[in-house]
Amino acid sequence: MKGSSLLTTIFLTLPPVNLLFPYTGTVAYLGLAKDAMRCLAANPVVDGLPASSALLADLEIGSEPLHLTVVGRKDDPASQNLFDAASRYPSAYKRLEWWDTKEGLLPNPDVQYPQLKTRRSLHLHELPVFAAHF
Repeated sequence: MKGSSLLTTIFLTLPPVNLLFPYTGTVAYLGLAKDAMRCLAANPVVDGLPASSALLADLEIGSEPLHLTVVGRKDDPASQNLFDAASRYPSAYKRLEWWDTKEGLLPNPDVQYPQLKTRRSLHLHELPVFAAHF
């Protein structure tokens, strides 16, 4: 693979690889993302990129993505509307999940959700505490 195509591959692969750790909780994915960032930040490589490319990648590696979780049945129209609204939230770096308790736990059970009296809710993480119940 030529240098420029390898660079493009690393640059385009880094954001989704970086999100694999928060989604799954598998530490190996975090290591893979950090390895890709080290390749991207190497002097010969980073000098060939716009400054914003490496800075954005570094910001994402060093921070948690915005975490939005819809808790509700996937066959419920109100839950579907919540998920649709959450997917349109203006953030390129987000962890968007939909937990239907009928399907079991989410892949990364790092958040404990409260037992709800209503059947659906939207939880925003890494923001001021807020839960919308519908």
